[in-house]
Amino acid sequence: GELSGMEEGFWEGQEDGTMRWQLRECELRRFELEEARDCLRGKHVLFAGDSISRNLYLNLASLVMDGWPEPKTIHLKDHEPLSSEHGHEHCDCFIPSTTAHPRDVPVKHNRFFSLPTHDLLLSYIQVRGDYPIVGRLPRACRKSETGEGACSLANMTRAAIAKDIAELKEEAEIQEAETDANFFDWKGSVEYVFANILPHMQVDVVVFNSGLWSGGLTDQAEVDAMFAACRESVIQRGGECIWRTTTKRLDHSAPNCTKQDTAFLWIDDTVPLQSAAHYGWGVFDAAGMTEGLERDAYWDTTAHFFAWVDQEVNNVLLNRLCPGP
Repeated sequence: GELSGMEEGFWEGQEDGTMRWQLRECELRRFELEEARDCLRGKHVLFAGDSISRNLYLNLASLVMDGWPEPKTIHLKDHEPLSSEHGHEHCDCFIPSTTAHPRDVPVKHNRFFSLPTHDLLLSYIQVRGDYPIVGRLPRACRKSETGEGACSLANMTRAAIAKDIAELKEEAEIQEAETDANFFDWKGSVEYVFANILPHMQVDVVVFNSGLWSGGLTDQAEVDAMFAACRESVIQRGGECIWRTTTKRLDHSAPNCTKQDTAFLWIDDTVPLQSAAHYGWGVFDAAGMTEGLERDAYWDTTAHFFAWVDQEVNNVLLNRLCPGP
């Protein structure tokens, strides 16, 4: 049946030391390679937000490319794109080596994965707190570093992004070197991106959360503007906007924060949950799902889960997007 992502469940230990998420009231469908491809066939799913959002995107892209990654995989912060004989990724990325403030030297980490056989596109747009979001247009119309381009945001289409990925792969230029931190074609807030870029990208599903990099979204007017923009750009066009609740992170301010005695920090989602209810968004309760996990589910000392956790979260998301009989 149809799932909302808010159902109660529990973690069940596995022989390999990982755990699986099970529902209390019914059996949860397990998605593997072909089932996930069929589920997402013809869709454009966009993850927008923090590094947890990026890891979920990478985990799902890995699944539809070649299958779930190894359970103890960690998703590092490098820019090496995913690529296999089945699908390819383009990383529109620039993380400067300088220690300059992100407002002065924008950090760009947007990713796009295409599976042509299933007309499937997965995207990730980085939202780093209230810092500006920046990115580039597809190469076919991208402006040069020195001159004004002849194209606009209207060229940021789903078809153009997929074509870009294919051409970059064919020319063995998946990863392009960048030397100019200001080399971007568009720049704006979350509201700006949702209102002005998403309609051209023809996004079917948006999964959004930036709570861990922003310390929580607390300005009601600002959050309302974001959620209203996604409603107009996606929901009113037949798509879905989903707020992924903010998962807990390790609390470094707590005394004796060690692997054996770990304290966690929770982010208040009250404001985005109110906006979600008002503007017709769905809610995917990743925070409630992962609430019972302990330190050994994290591969680092901040907030990042091993791949087996991301897999279970994405499996519930797929159940939500593609309900069974």
